Amino acid sequence: MTDSERFFISFTAIVTVAIGSTFGGTYSGGTGEPNNPYLIATAADMNEIGANPADWGSHFLLVNDVNLAAYTGTQFRRIGGLGPGIYMPFTGVFNGNDHTIFNFTYSTPGSDGWGYGLFALVDDANAVIKKLNLINVNINSGSNGLDVGALIGRLGNGNVTNCHADGISICGVMGIGGLIGHIVGTTGTVFSCSASGNVIGHDCVGGLIGFTVALPNPIAMPVSNCSADCNVTGNRFVGGLVGQNGSGNNANGGLIFKCFAKGSVKGNYRLTGGLIGWNSTQGTISNCYAMNNVDGNDVTGGLVGGTGSGIFGGTTISNCYSSGSVTGNTSTGGLIGNSNPADDITGCFWDMNTSGQNTSAGGEGKTSVEMQKESTFADAGWDFVEVWDIGEKQTYPFLRKYTAGDLNHDGIVNFLDVAILAGHWLE
Repeated sequence: MTDSERFFISFTAIVTVAIGSTFGGTYSGGTGEPNNPYLIATAADMNEIGANPADWGSHFLLVNDVNLAAYTGTQFRRIGGLGPGIYMPFTGVFNGNDHTIFNFTYSTPGSDGWGYGLFALVDDANAVIKKLNLINVNINSGSNGLDVGALIGRLGNGNVTNCHADGISICGVMGIGGLIGHIVGTTGTVFSCSASGNVIGHDCVGGLIGFTVALPNPIAMPVSNCSADCNVTGNRFVGGLVGQNGSGNNANGGLIFKCFAKGSVKGNYRLTGGLIGWNSTQGTISNCYAMNNVDGNDVTGGLVGGTGSGIFGGTTISNCYSSGSVTGNTSTGGLIGNSNPADDITGCFWDMNTSGQNTSAGGEGKTSVEMQKESTFADAGWDFVEVWDIGEKQTYPFLRKYTAGDLNHDGIVNFLDVAILAGHWLE
């Protein structure tokens, strides 16, 4: 019996029991309704969610930090089901309440399956995972694992906000990300999320997300205000933030803005980039930067390895820069390794001194001194009021955590900020 057959039989048994149960799982309180969510206080509570698919459309609230160290190998029951002949997503709301889940481990070396992460599969326009921290995550899906991430293996539709994974070790074959393995959907967002640690795979490997596909909307599933500080290693489509943004010459890429990547990126075959390995048709990258060291083979760039074009046109890259070292064998560029005539690349720069590259398939090369001057970027139309800031002659540009008008740092500008301003004025 193959691993996939064992998975199908065991998962079917779980579903049969859960659907036959009137009361669902047993947690530390609550009814699963929006105004009375299930309370998750222990490791047993977390494991109970995965054991009860009938509850996967409910609301959950994490009320304590949780240590999952007792669950090793395949003992922890992933939330959502994804595998051969199986598509059963989590469609509810999980509020981490700013708590932390420690020591999540899932190890199936040599297995043949999909969806490895705390949540195997999330797919619903109203699904939400928010305010959750993961520390010390170790997932080894072996030589055949697809869609692997510390938090979510595959995200269809749904919203992921303020989720962070640190001290991670993620290993698989395709669609491997530090936080999310594979995104494919038309609605939802990934906002203010991050990952740090080590990510290893074969194809579509990224520090935050392995693979994004937006069909049919070219700006679906925007990824914004996110970052990765990872050592990323793969063969094809390898990026410090996202391995592959879009699929195929005629499939749309997603919208990635106000994001950055640090760490290192190693691509053994082709399409390796500091931020994105491959940015496909109509994929948009705006107000982003990459500071990692990039070592590729064929088609390598400090920001983007290569871009794709098709019947929908080229890609758009604006107001971005890269500053790390860049090495490769063929089609190597300080900012972009290879681009297409249909691409729209504006207001983008790379550091010629630190990259070791004097040419690029897009953007404008600058010296390190010029890269630390606000005028270099402001003259190209960069917003240094709401989006960017810089330590003149000391730092490269960096993204503002809060916009200039957000005086109470709640992420929005409204009358509360006006009241604070008025109070200071009266003083």
